[in-house]
Order: sequence, then structure tokens, then C-alpha cells
Amino acid sequence: MPAFEGDPLLLNILTFLLLSVVIPFAGIMAAGGATALCCDLYGRRNGSEGHRRLADALMEHVAPGRFVWLLLPLGLALALLCQWLLYGLANLLSAFWIAAFALLLAGAGALRLCRKSLSRSFVQVSVLGASGIFFIAASLYLVLLSETLIQRPDQLALLPRLPGIIISWHGTWRFLSLAALSVAAAGALLRWGAPRWTGGDYGRMGGGILLGAGLVLLPVLILLELQRAAPFALSTLIFVLAAVAVVQAGAVFLLLATGNERKGAAFVLTILIFPVWILMGQIGREEAQAEAIVAGTAALVDFPVIGVPTIVAAPPAAPIVDGETVFNRHCIACHRFDSRLVGPPLNEVLPKYVGNREALIGFIRAPDRVNPDYPPMPPIVLREPEYEAVASWLLQRIEE
Repeated sequence: MPAFEGDPLLLNILTFLLLSVVIPFAGIMAAGGATALCCDLYGRRNGSEGHRRLADALMEHVAPGRFVWLLLPLGLALALLCQWLLYGLANLLSAFWIAAFALLLAGAGALRLCRKSLSRSFVQVSVLGASGIFFIAASLYLVLLSETLIQRPDQLALLPRLPGIIISWHGTWRFLSLAALSVAAAGALLRWGAPRWTGGDYGRMGGGILLGAGLVLLPVLILLELQRAAPFALSTLIFVLAAVAVVQAGAVFLLLATGNERKGAAFVLTILIFPVWILMGQIGREEAQAEAIVAGTAALVDFPVIGVPTIVAAPPAAPIVDGETVFNRHCIACHRFDSRLVGPPLNEVLPKYVGNREALIGFIRAPDRVNPDYPPMPPIVLREPEYEAVASWLLQRIEE
């Protein structure tokens, strides 16, 4: 249940404002820093002073200054504190949030050192720059994963089946959307600023390529993240915001294609996509929390035993009797009737329970590992009417 008992509106607004500053700044730092390192490498290998000047100028604009490298992680910490007050704190999320803060602090510090070291050996520059970019990207990835787990604690059951670094497909697609948007913003900055920074056209074409590539990928990745979002975390407003972001990307691409770029319009319009995209995530969290409160299910998951997640239910105002609703909330992330997902196809394992609903309820309440080809099913703590409803609905589907 949410830890904050008062009016959440101000906390939501503060969270949105903080993330609307921290996420774009951090994303552009990582994408711009990577672009600057590539320019510096090209300049060193080909003896191009123009590209090295461009790398210096770009790093000067994207790497954090004296105070920003401290203020940025502090802003992230305040945003995560607001989320803690709004949604409560689970063991895994606390680890995510602490790691995200530490990684962003380390990444911003490394890029700041890289900014001061571009005139030194490429090995030193590349180590500092690559470390900073990796730490910032990892920090953003953890933030977006925690956002997904607030929406869908049932995703924790997927951990044994997913590749090591992919903890949530929805969070991963969110991260890739952010990466595409950050690359587009860094490209827009480069295309706009390169002529002023170097007195020539160094980087203008490269900036256009980065901007165009990011804009082309963004709608596809937004579609994929919506596809992987929790059904009860989606609303008409989220789809409207997704359409707005796609239209914004199309407008920037049109400016790029027609060459009608004036006074950094492409850069400004690209930056304005960030708040829309961030608001999509925030509304998704709120929709999921509202559904959890109505349904009586807790939003967060604790880990009393590592590797065996337990989904906790809170006392409801009224019992849930719709078995399909229970299934869609707690089971659909791992199970399908006619295909293998995390668990086996239900059409293969449920027939043995026909005529023995109590045995099926007992298995759902305290599952055993029957097939070694599949990970153990996590225990799902529900209320008794929910066990009965979902078991009855499953058996009815099998008998149809």
C-alpha cells in the first residue's frame, strides 16, 4: 500500500518536475558523451583538429559542471523519495533506488573528469568517458525497472526466466525508448551547435543522422513498451500521450527532412518530448496503484526469501469474485492456455484438476515444482474468495 496517507497531488507534481529535469539531462549526458568520444577518436586517428574541437565543445556542453554533477543525483534522490512516500518501499526497490543514485553520482563525476581530460591520452579519456556513460545508463535503467515493478509486481516472477540484465521487458523497452530519445536530442544539439562551436560544418551531418535515427526508432519502441505494460496500468490518456510524443517526433523529423531548422527549433521540440514520455510512466504508475487499491492487492513485493517472490495482498473493501480478473492481475504474466511462457501451457496441466477444484486451490495457494523444465511458481497470497474464483474460472475454461 502507498506509504503516503495525505493528498498525493503535490508529490506527484514534484516527482514529475524532478524527473523531467533529471532524466533528459542524464540521457543527453550519456548520448552526447558517447558522441563526443566518437568524434575525439575519429579526430585522433585521422589527424582532424576540427573533429577534436567538436568533441571538446560537445563534451563541454553535455558533461556536468562544478555543481550539476552533485545536483543531478540529488534531484534523482528527491524524486525517488517522493516515489517512496507515494508507493511504499520494498526490499528490491530500495536496492534499485540506492544503486541508481550511486551510479548516477559516479557517472556524472566520471564525465566531469573526462571533460577536463580530453587533451590527455585517449586511453584515459576513453576509460573515464565510457565509465561515466555506462554508470549513467545503468542508473536510468534501474529507475525505469523500479517504475515497472511499481506497476507490475508480478513481473518479479519472470526473474528466473529472463536474461541476466533484462529484469522486465516493459522496463527494458522503456529504457530503449529513452535511449532513442536521448540520441535524438544529442543529435539535435550537435546539428544545431556544431557550426557555432567550430566555425564549420563538422558534425552537422552526423548530428542529423543521430537525430533522424532516434526519431525513427522512438515510435516503434513506444509501441513495444505499451504492449508490455500492465493492462490495468493503461488508460486512454496514456495512449493520447503516446500519440502526442509520436506526433512531436514526426514534426521534428519533418523539420529535419525539409531543412527548415531555425534557432534550434529541432532541439527544443525534441526536448519537449521528454516530459510527455515521462508523464506516460507516471500516469501508468498511478493507474496501477488505483487498480491495486480497488482490488485490494498490494503494489509492492518484499523478498522474505531471495529467489522466491511472494505477492502480498492487502485487506479489501469487498471480495473479488471475478476469476478472470484475478487471473489477469496475478497469473497472465507467466501463463497462457495454449502456449508456453514462463510456466507451461495451462491446457496441458489443468485437465487433471477437472472435478477437483479444491486440489487446484491448494496448488495455487502453495505450489510445488512439478516439472523441472520450468521455474518454481511463486506463492500468491490472495483472499479465499479469490482462490475459489480463479480456480473455478480456470476449470470452466478447460471444460469449454
